[in-house]
Amino acid sequence: MKNKALIDEKIARLVQSVSTPIPESVEQRIVERLTTLPAGRRRILGRPDFWALVSACAALILAFFLLIPAFQRQPKSVIPEIRTYFELPDKKITIIFIQRPDFKLFEED
Repeated sequence: MKNKALIDEKIARLVQSVSTPIPESVEQRIVERLTTLPAGRRRILGRPDFWALVSACAALILAFFLLIPAFQRQPKSVIPEIRTYFELPDKKITIIFIQRPDFKLFEED
């Protein structure tokens, strides 16, 4: 764009041409409202570092809740009862192995 300055000036003139002045009564109510707000509230909510702190706290809380499952201990797996059948049909023998959940493999009594 060769005429960037001209385009900027034209846009500025168009914006200024449609702007209307604020009525005096509305401006007075705004000023009164701002003066009645507590000074701390006006100052805190308008500061960008306040909103940065709020968003950082929200991110920390979200990360905390997302990481809770990662740090929880997994429950010990319980071996279910296992039944295994073997049949020897020619000798008419059926062998059944049952492993119970309370079976202690590597523990001594």
